[in-house]
Amino acid sequence: MAAIFHVTGSSGSGKTTLGHRLSALKLITVIDIDDVDDKVACRLLNDRKYTSLATRGDEARFLKEKDKLVGRILAEMVNRTGWPVVLLGHPELMVCTPTAKFMIKSDPVEVNRRINLRTLDSICHNAARIRTLLSKRRISSRRLGLILLFKYKIRLGFYEHINDTERRLKRDLEERRKLGYKVRTTDEIYAEIMKHV
Repeated sequence: MAAIFHVTGSSGSGKTTLGHRLSALKLITVIDIDDVDDKVACRLLNDRKYTSLATRGDEARFLKEKDKLVGRILAEMVNRTGWPVVLLGHPELMVCTPTAKFMIKSDPVEVNRRINLRTLDSICHNAARIRTLLSKRRISSRRLGLILLFKYKIRLGFYEHINDTERRLKRDLEERRKLGYKVRTTDEIYAEIMKHV
C-alpha cells in the first residue's frame, strides 16, 4: 500500500499552498478533506431530509450524517490511488491510519491576517448571493449558518482578533501533539513527504 500522509493546520497556515506544490509533481495524490466536506454538506443542504435536520435544531445529527458520507468518499478516493496520498485538513474526518502526521507550524500574526483577508474576500465575492440569502424570510438561522459555513466558506467570525487566533493555535497545537503529530514548517513537511516518492 502506498504511503498516506495527513497534514493539518489552522485555516491560513499554508495547507492548500503545500497541496498545490505537491500536486505539481504528478507522483502524489493530494486530497483536500475540507473541499470534500464542503461539497458533501452543500449537497445535503439541498436534500429535504437533511435540511429538515438542520432547521429543526438537530445540527449534531446533520453533521454526523455528513461526516459518515465524507468518510466513505475519502476512503474510496484513498483506495483508488496507487500513488502516495496526502490528505489535507482537520483530523476529525480521517478515515485511515496515516504513515506520518504533520501539523504546520504557524505564525499567529500571519494566520490572523490570512483568515481575515480570506473571510473578507469570500464576503465580497459572494455579496449578492449572501444578500439574497439573508433577504429570504423563511430561512432558519441554523440553515443560514450552515450555508454560510459550507457554501461560502465563512468559517470564522469576522473580524477574528489576534488574541483569539493565538489561543486557538496554541490549543490546536497541544491537541495535535497529543495525537502524535509532528509540528513542522511547510518546507520541512514537503521534504519529509518527498523521501517517500
